[in-house]
Amino acid sequence: LGTSFGGCSNPSGMTAIHLPANTTPYTLSITGGGEYNNYSGDINILSSLTIAGDSFITTFISGNHIDRIFSVDDGQTVTLNNVTLENGASTASGGAIYNTGVLTLNYVSIHDNSAQFYGGGIYTTYHSILSYLYLNYSQVYNNTATATVGKGGGIYNDWGYLLMHYSSVDDNQAYGDGGGIWSSTGYTASIDHSLVYSNTSQHGSGGDIYNYGPMTIDTTRVYNGNAAVDGGDIYTGYPGGG
Repeated sequence: LGTSFGGCSNPSGMTAIHLPANTTPYTLSITGGGEYNNYSGDINILSSLTIAGDSFITTFISGNHIDRIFSVDDGQTVTLNNVTLENGASTASGGAIYNTGVLTLNYVSIHDNSAQFYGGGIYTTYHSILSYLYLNYSQVYNNTATATVGKGGGIYNDWGYLLMHYSSVDDNQAYGDGGGIWSSTGYTASIDHSLVYSNTSQHGSGGDIYNYGPMTIDTTRVYNGNAAVDGGDIYTGYPGGG
């Protein structure tokens, strides 16, 4: 998205898309991942954009188990409002979203997505520009990081800002560390007025949260996590990080 493509013109540089409520999900259908020019697989967002549905209980986008759903390019500012992302599947990282930009989720549900390596639901990382992930009134649940190196069943934050507000991360699984959230960053991760619960680290530490960086948790309930090694709810390897 960002230029004219595949017979669909974008002469004015469209910056907003409205997706009406649907009984059948908007579904990816062209197989073949691992490319970044929207020829196949996921939707590569190459310029700043807002995508808005009518409600996350009425507007659905499905990855159809052929690839992740969205990739956000370096430095782009992308906002998703009132949508559900489901059935994304990555053979690498980021089951629903791979983010290297500034990504804001407002009233978004991310569920039943999978990645082999990192971030069954969302993978956010620093490339050439610092990445940001904002979750507001959103939910991330029932996502998986499946490989033996799999970490961050719900969210994997690698050297970016993670700010979670009035949101929930629950019932996600990782083969390794961080069933719900895996975060390692030199920048503060912040969770407030949220719920993180019932996530599982099958063979590692940090059932609900695995943290290695400065993190603040305020007015938030973290409970019922399960880890095979240490920290059923929270594991932190960073002094003063929890």
